Amino acid sequence: MPHSTVTDCDKYEDSDLCKEKKHLWSSLLEEVTHKAAVTLSPSKTLVVLGDDECGKTTLIARLQGTEDPRKGFGLEYTLLDIKDEDRDDQTKLNVWILDGNTIHSHLLKFAINEESFGDCFIMICVNMMEPWNIISSLNKWVGILREHVGNLKVPDEKLQEYKKNILRQFCSYLEPDVLANTAHVAPICISPSGNHQSNGQPVSLKKLSGIHPATAALLSSTLNSLSETASQPPSVVNVGQTNISMETNTDANALTNNLGIPIVVVMTKVDSMGALEKENQFTEEHFDFIQMHVRRFCLSYGAALFYVSVKEDKNCDLLNRYLQSRIYGFPFSQTAYVVERDCIFVPAGWDNPKKIGILEENLTQVQPHSLYSDVVPPPPSKKAAVREPELFAQDDQVGCIICS
Repeated sequence: MPHSTVTDCDKYEDSDLCKEKKHLWSSLLEEVTHKAAVTLSPSKTLVVLGDDECGKTTLIARLQGTEDPRKGFGLEYTLLDIKDEDRDDQTKLNVWILDGNTIHSHLLKFAINEESFGDCFIMICVNMMEPWNIISSLNKWVGILREHVGNLKVPDEKLQEYKKNILRQFCSYLEPDVLANTAHVAPICISPSGNHQSNGQPVSLKKLSGIHPATAALLSSTLNSLSETASQPPSVVNVGQTNISMETNTDANALTNNLGIPIVVVMTKVDSMGALEKENQFTEEHFDFIQMHVRRFCLSYGAALFYVSVKEDKNCDLLNRYLQSRIYGFPFSQTAYVVERDCIFVPAGWDNPKKIGILEENLTQVQPHSLYSDVVPPPPSKKAAVREPELFAQDDQVGCIICS
């Protein structure tokens, strides 16, 4: 006869203690099942654009943790290891690095196509070592990207949804220190379809499958208050005490160029600023002027901005964590930083013309409304020194000199 054990719940099946235990175990089982169902996507893709010698390959090698970057040709493919310690999960991020010669731009079709469009993240690298090329380079590469996206056969309905996702992420940005204090944060609807819940029911964390559990935990208390915004139209997100329109951004200068694909601009080789001061007579105002123009560009595309130096290992790890946060929903706790000229970090959604205007107000020697090319001109070309022609003595002349 099999041995059996009689538990408290067998004796008192309807007791409050038994019901509480059953509820606890059910909750734990549900949580474990949910975490097991949410795995890191293997289809996420990072596409890196930028001119030759801007440091694209070296930067990706640094993110990989390798010391020997190997530059490819045309369209280079590599991988980044992604690990989620909280869920004991791992995957690999697909990375495509396009050659800096625009003749190879047609190869983008292998990195960004109709099927992969929704999983792509764009990184545009520009080089502080040649600051006179920064704005023209940004416009060139974003123009190539725009043309490529326009040629894709992404259904218009899907493309509009991708653009709404970019706008939603931009408008709902909160500083990490504010996000951590969930007691003071009003609800944010982040459902994949962009539609708010209107039935007044608590939102289950199961519906936030794209968000890391630790991030979802910070948002749980606010999401369960969504009934307070049930009367608002779907085009409005409530952030703090401010209603932000999802259809028409309150700032006319923000996201005027929404391509439907997330972008981060990376300023490489910021360790060259000292050399620019010595050799090209750059001042702090020149660097403020450059930052002002780059941030305006980023604001118009809803892009994040990083100043990095692989040589000095500056902001590389921060960039890595930000990419993982945006692509996989990992927690991210770093606030924006615009104090030190070579450590700039502007997350997407943080900036606005008023903040950028602070740079403009501090310009005294440089005219803020001057053309970029007038304030940051290329250095004069180094012409070869004019050499005097060499004179060669004839043999008979040499002989006469010896005889005399």
